[in-house]
Amino acid sequence: MNHEKTKRAQIIEIAIEILENEPGGLARGEIYNLILDKEPDLGPRVNLYTALSRDNLKKFTKDRIIEPEPGILRFKYAEKDVQPEITDKEKPGKYQERDFYEPFAEWLKTEGECTEAKRLGESKLPRYWGTPDVIGVWKTPRFAPKESYEIVSAEVKIDNSTSSLLTGFAQACCYKLFSHKAYLVIPNKTRADVVKRLTALCMSFRIGLILFDAEDAEDPKWEIKTRAARTEPHMFYLNEFLVQEEVKELFR
Repeated sequence: MNHEKTKRAQIIEIAIEILENEPGGLARGEIYNLILDKEPDLGPRVNLYTALSRDNLKKFTKDRIIEPEPGILRFKYAEKDVQPEITDKEKPGKYQERDFYEPFAEWLKTEGECTEAKRLGESKLPRYWGTPDVIGVWKTPRFAPKESYEIVSAEVKIDNSTSSLLTGFAQACCYKLFSHKAYLVIPNKTRADVVKRLTALCMSFRIGLILFDAEDAEDPKWEIKTRAARTEPHMFYLNEFLVQEEVKELFR
């Protein structure tokens, strides 16, 4: 019994150490993996799950570890220690949003989502929320018996504030008016509970969600949370979009 208590205390101690350095929190599965990386002998996973159960967290951490979202654990800081969300506008980094447009366009082609892709973000097409940061198209070869295509749009956000991410999600929804697929691309340092909600929203609306390292445009480390699913665009808005010169280039 004493051995089990010591083991539980050790697991909780490591979990607190991990979460103190992750203000946004982590999913339980991520915490389990990090604990096993530090102390492989603390497994199996069932022991970790038991040690970090809600009852044990409440009893043995004195609510220092909380569960703000199902499956997400976070260290509870004193109110005076809680830092506000740092946005790109408040703290300009080495890279700007536009620095990731071309890398994501290349990723879309590498992943087989598009045969052609390009940055479009700064073109300012004459429609509100009608200019994706990245636009791509998947086309059948010219010699194919029947020509077909898929338009893929993406909204990239380097600012991980809640308002910015919600705006990005709304923009991705709007792109579905003229696109077969839409992606929302957000920093991987976004709070874990926010990522979980966005993942659920994107799955509901069949939008793809991609995480990336906003501090490294050379190697953004694209991570797929959910892939975009094909839906049929609205023909009126599709035709309106396709006549733009910047878009026509993809079909030449």
